[in-house]
Amino acid sequence: ADADMIFSVHHNAVNGKTAGAELLAQVYYENGGNGADFAEIYQEKIEDIGHTMRRTVYKKNESGKDYYFVLRAAANIGCLAFISEFCFLDNPEDQIWVFGEDAVEREAEMLFDTIMEYFENHEY
Repeated sequence: ADADMIFSVHHNAVNGKTAGAELLAQVYYENGGNGADFAEIYQEKIEDIGHTMRRTVYKKNESGKDYYFVLRAAANIGCLAFISEFCFLDNPEDQIWVFGEDAVEREAEMLFDTIMEYFENHEY
């Protein structure tokens, strides 16, 4: 309950054709607020390293709450949370983002820079 943010790092797979980064964000922030601010920084940092931002996803379950458990659980305790789907592992062009030279370090630095820039401008 003391966390300032929960940030979960993932790599996606779906059909071998879909590519790019996705950010799964809490539905509470779909229409603005701190979550939308974070999503903007994330997209900016993705583009800065030459990767493609596919979309930011706000997915609801049947009761209108977050579809993804980690986002829903964090919202229940008032904690900001995100899931980064950095690339699609089943897309040959996207594989460079995890299997290329220095790929893991590049992703880690991009995520670190995103989080740090967010907290430079938002109280925690």
